[in-house]
Amino acid sequence: MSKKKNGNENENKNEEVDKEVEFKYSFWKIFTISVFKFDEYASIANQKVKRMILYLVELIAIFAVIVACGATYQVNQTCTKLNEKCKEELPEFTIEDGVFQMSSGDTFTFEPEVSATVKVCFTNETDTQQYEDEASTYAGMYFAFTHSKLITNVNSGAVMTVDYSQIKALQGKKVSKEDVINLLAGKTSPNMYVIVYGYMFIGVFAGYLLSMLINCLALAILLYIFTKLVRVPLKFGQVFNIAIAAHTLSLVIAAVYSLFNFMCAFVIQNFDILFTIISYIYAFAAVIILKTNMEKTKSAKVKISKLAKEGASNDVDIDMDLNDIEEPNESDNEDSAESDSKASSTDEGENKK
Repeated sequence: MSKKKNGNENENKNEEVDKEVEFKYSFWKIFTISVFKFDEYASIANQKVKRMILYLVELIAIFAVIVACGATYQVNQTCTKLNEKCKEELPEFTIEDGVFQMSSGDTFTFEPEVSATVKVCFTNETDTQQYEDEASTYAGMYFAFTHSKLITNVNSGAVMTVDYSQIKALQGKKVSKEDVINLLAGKTSPNMYVIVYGYMFIGVFAGYLLSMLINCLALAILLYIFTKLVRVPLKFGQVFNIAIAAHTLSLVIAAVYSLFNFMCAFVIQNFDILFTIISYIYAFAAVIILKTNMEKTKSAKVKISKLAKEGASNDVDIDMDLNDIEEPNESDNEDSAESDSKASSTDEGENKK
């Protein structure tokens, strides 16, 4: 009994050690299992929820770095084309004391032939309604420098109309054509592209982190219901871990797609739906494989228990047979010794005769 207890204690200690090792999974270990190893999702489920949330934060941070690099590259290409046209075609102008003044009375419009759709207008007109209407319907980034206002619309968002006097960067300063050319060339301090990269990284990281947490929570709820239907004994925290891991491949594909989109205007219709489908397939497939492995393990344990019972019954029979054989007592041994001595003496007497 003591040996069995010691064995059980050792097994429990080994299980605790295994769990501690699982909780210390590195980022790349979780990444590899999440993408390539469905049969090891049980170890992902046994991770602490805090560890998996940290993994999600790290994954989205890498994703944000890639997307910010692609967006900065796109802005650089756009600004390079725009810079060349400004040098050749844009007349001299100044922005001072909240007023834009251009040496020519005409309106100049630039639409560089790059992957991104961009339109920039320079005009001395005071009536801005025409440009506000155009900005609201333009599919892309739109900028209009009018007599007293800057009109912007980035990626078909809300139209913003700002007075030059309200822009802190222009207060008490005089901006000319040369300043704009230096800005587009990245020769200003701080560098415009560093600012663009910083804004893009923060925006992508915050936006995707919030949306991914919501998506993972929604998938976890559906997955938890599914586990109850198929009778897989998983807690909600374990299901939530699986939902986070299932979004790994989707984020990798989204990062690659973003790079192609920034560099060569590669567009996939309804990519968001594809993103969601991949995550759901991974999550439900992982639960199904987990159920299959549990059934195999259960059947193996049943066979082992049957063999153990059969072995135990055989041991009992053997013990009974051994108990039936009585060991001789000390008195019996003495009697047998006396009888043997008498028999030997009689034999010697007969031989003398």
